[in-house]
Amino acid sequence: AWPAFCQFRCELMARRVAEVGREPDPSSLEGPDRPGTNVGRDVDRAQERQKERLMTEHAASEQETPAGLHHVAYACRDINENHRFYEDLVGLELVHTEVTPVGEGFFRHTFYDTGDGTCLAFFDLHGVGEEDKDRTDISTGLGMPLWVNHIAIRSDEARTAAAVERLHAAGYGTYVLEHGWCRSTYVTDPNGISFEFCVDTPGFVPDRQRALELLDAVPTGTGKTP
Repeated sequence: AWPAFCQFRCELMARRVAEVGREPDPSSLEGPDRPGTNVGRDVDRAQERQKERLMTEHAASEQETPAGLHHVAYACRDINENHRFYEDLVGLELVHTEVTPVGEGFFRHTFYDTGDGTCLAFFDLHGVGEEDKDRTDISTGLGMPLWVNHIAIRSDEARTAAAVERLHAAGYGTYVLEHGWCRSTYVTDPNGISFEFCVDTPGFVPDRQRALELLDAVPTGTGKTP
């Protein structure tokens, strides 16, 4: 989705620049505006300045685009149940849906805004190469504990409490873990994926050097080696 959007922006800018640089129809000009006059040359200079301004604005907008996640995508078992869970219960707004044919099949691609423009996306697959549409549990389906591959969104106490109340009313169970730097409330979504509301308490302080040192660390007494 993002590369297609970038291509669209580039094509739109190219069309705008081309329109600015297009020569006027001489028959549409009156008196001193006809080609060969001073006014005609002034028009040419104005068009060049406009073209340069548009290109400068385009370059600036590209530089201001922040780096980071645009979206992450997972497969869902039932698009309507998935929508009910993520919008009605969790509280994420559906902001975009695509329906794309693939051979004799098709897929739907939904995007839910997590609150800052970053999206949580899902694929609803119908005959596009999937072996089993219900195999969406990305941890237990691979023989790993449920908590390994999971989704976590930044939250606060009020937002989490409101969502937990809705989830419990709908029959979903939740549990809470204290991690020292955050409080996490977990629920399993309709696709068998662990979903987390993460509340910083107060969050961790970035420490690149210590993070690098611990890449190959092994806790004492575990009997395991990398």
